[in-house]
Amino acid sequence: MNKSSKNIILLIVGLAFFALFGTGVFYAADLGKPARPNLIGEFNFYKGLSADSLNFSDNEIRKLNKSFKQHRKVVKKAVLTVADTIQDQHSKDKNNSKLEFDITLHCTNGMVFTPPVTTCSRKKLVSEIVTKIDRGAKIINYYSTQPHLKNKNITIVDM
Repeated sequence: MNKSSKNIILLIVGLAFFALFGTGVFYAADLGKPARPNLIGEFNFYKGLSADSLNFSDNEIRKLNKSFKQHRKVVKKAVLTVADTIQDQHSKDKNNSKLEFDITLHCTNGMVFTPPVTTCSRKKLVSEIVTKIDRGAKIINYYSTQPHLKNKNITIVDM
């Protein structure tokens, strides 16, 4: 092996090391991560805990957004009120703390759906909200097909 081929091999090894090091720095600085998803604006938090204080994970935000987008033709806005239950306000384990939430679905045809207040753990909050949206959309769909209820402002209270 002559001197020029050694220099070429050294150059290739140096460039490979530089590329690997640069890639490592790039990902260490979080420049390679995709943007964090945002909760769509049709979810409004009223009183109680906000979306920021609930600290939804990326997966939970995607589930809520997906549920709302699936029923966008029926549901126009969801108003949520989430509160700690009194005995759990000072609990150290926030994932197992009990939360009470109330959701009101405002629909595109003027109807409003209000299921009863639900108590669940923080772990199950998102799945409960998704269930209420899915169920509410089906109920609103049913009532909106009734000819004697067309073009009327109706509040459906689920018991």
